[in-house]
Amino acid sequence: MLLHRGRPQWYGTQYQAGKDGGLELSPVDEDAVDDAERLRMGVPTLAEARARAAAMGGD
Repeated sequence: MLLHRGRPQWYGTQYQAGKDGGLELSPVDEDAVDDAERLRMGVPTLAEARARAAAMGGD
């Protein structure tokens, strides 16, 4: 919902097509929640989300 409003996401669960055709993590507000909160919500840490994007050919 935040991304649709032009604002960065909080949890790092949304990806977008990158310039090179791979997926990259959509912008994240890194101060909105910490990795402990991400884990409580059952989503990957920000580092894990970035690693997933890199594994899918993104940044």
